[in-house]
Amino acid sequence: MFVDWADLYARANLALSHFRLLFSGLTPLWLLGLFSAASASWLLQPWLSRYFGLSSPASHPRRWPVQLLGGIFLGLLSPFPLLSLAPTLAELAKLSRARPFALGVILASVMSSPAALAFGWAAIGGRLALLQVGAALALAGAIGSLLVTSRPEAVLRSTEDNRSLPPGNEPRTFVGYLRWLGRQLRAVGPHYLFALLLSAWLSALLPIGPLASRLKSLGPLLVPIAALVGGVVHQCAATAPVVAELFGQAGLPLGAVMSYLTFGQVSAVRNVVALCYLFKARGMILVLGLSLAGAIILGLVVNP
Repeated sequence: MFVDWADLYARANLALSHFRLLFSGLTPLWLLGLFSAASASWLLQPWLSRYFGLSSPASHPRRWPVQLLGGIFLGLLSPFPLLSLAPTLAELAKLSRARPFALGVILASVMSSPAALAFGWAAIGGRLALLQVGAALALAGAIGSLLVTSRPEAVLRSTEDNRSLPPGNEPRTFVGYLRWLGRQLRAVGPHYLFALLLSAWLSALLPIGPLASRLKSLGPLLVPIAALVGGVVHQCAATAPVVAELFGQAGLPLGAVMSYLTFGQVSAVRNVVALCYLFKARGMILVLGLSLAGAIILGLVVNP
């Protein structure tokens, strides 16, 4: 089989350029999020263990919706990528009373963000951007409610480890804090670098321009296929205005843009890697499947 080495070399250089851009643009925010979450969990650990470790949501059936909504609200406002918060959320989810809150943060973070709203506003306008965020948060609430009221331990990885919430055994000293911070960094650092490398290669191998021009011929399947394409290609919220422009040049409706951006936000490689860290296979399938269905429905509502 003939290999075009010149084309492969050019794509490798393009992937390297994408990686450099992603690394320089995202790493400071990722590190800040990791440091903030690790520091908060270190400072609040005694209180969290006392408050959340006393009983299960079954003992307080009326409280879990408030916790879930609080987590969704915090996840919506958080500027940090989910992968930087994942270790702390995984440890928090070990405590049964804290799981609704942790699930709310996870689902809202993966489905929306301040950056997604800002760039979506520039790409598709304020009304549709707010509609997209509202639909994403409603979906986060529906999925979170389903998980909380069923068996969270069947979908969350962290429930397999029954140790107390770290820093647990670490001494309450500055050295203990540094060890705890190092554990957090080691836990997700390799996942973060892998996500950036895969994102860069996908951006180099699957440019959205040629794909957009081919979607127009799909007819009734346009919105579902656009969502699936976004699930593979869309890697950064900042590209939303470019995507909207390319879709417009190809004569594609806004519904296709909405479905592309909505599911692309959820299934960007960094979010999928974070979900793999937090969820078992069953939970991953549930979150991604329902998110895909929600993205398709939203696109069809915009362009019936």
